[in-house]
Amino acid sequence: MQSVMKTGLELERSDESRETSKNLKEMQRLWDDVQDLSSRRKSRLDVALKEAERLHKSVHMLLEWLSEAEQKLRFAAAAPDDESQAKDLLDIHAKFMKELREKEYDKEDTIGLANSILGKAHPDAIPIIKNWISIIQSRWDEISQWAISRQTKLEQHLKDLQDLDESIEELLAWLAGLEATLLNLDAEPLPDEIPPLEVLIADHKEFMENTARRQGEVDRACKPRQPPPGLKETRKPSRGVLKTPIKGSQADLREHSPDYGTLGRKQRFVIFHIFYFVSYLSVVSCPFHFKLVL
Repeated sequence: MQSVMKTGLELERSDESRETSKNLKEMQRLWDDVQDLSSRRKSRLDVALKEAERLHKSVHMLLEWLSEAEQKLRFAAAAPDDESQAKDLLDIHAKFMKELREKEYDKEDTIGLANSILGKAHPDAIPIIKNWISIIQSRWDEISQWAISRQTKLEQHLKDLQDLDESIEELLAWLAGLEATLLNLDAEPLPDEIPPLEVLIADHKEFMENTARRQGEVDRACKPRQPPPGLKETRKPSRGVLKTPIKGSQADLREHSPDYGTLGRKQRFVIFHIFYFVSYLSVVSCPFHFKLVL
């Protein structure tokens, strides 16, 4: 270009016409326009390159985090049967949910950047960018639904454990009332006549029937707890715990219940009272029938 301009200036000095000067000016203008357009295109390409690098980095960082999140959910600890451990596990998952919500901003920024690039991308790049957007959104939806589902299950599990504790507390209060009633009745002397004895037997039979109606609640409350996560259960649960006759001692209770060690303190206390009442009701019934026969 410089050589052409030099030659043109020499021709301009030797040529008295203005045509050469006009052509030189037009050529200089066109050259300046080309340089300006080239500079602007280079600037746009630099910006596009930076955006592409930023998008590439954001996509891979987000997909890497989603893979780690999937591993956390896949190998998360099973819901324990201890209320304190269940609360700790729910707290851990709450931190994960907080991190998930924070990452959602990164996901929205990444998809927004991809859509922005999509509007000005080369036709050959459009399918690739659309594929990235689809992968990010589908993976995010999958992990989000999984995390929300786990949170719901953990919250429901904790509520079930709390309801179980409330049920056990209510059963313990009920058993304490039965114990007081039986002790009061046991302190009263038995009549020597048949009609009053028959009335007492009928009342005691009704008492035992009313007590038996809550057998289902007792069975649910006394269901053996599972061992803590990571411990292998070596013995199978016994379904006949309450059907095993005992003498009423703590040693007998442990001997006849293979799952005694897996029960909570309140559950063991309820079972102990149940064994006690089964034995006690049988003993109380004997004097009625014995005296009636006499």
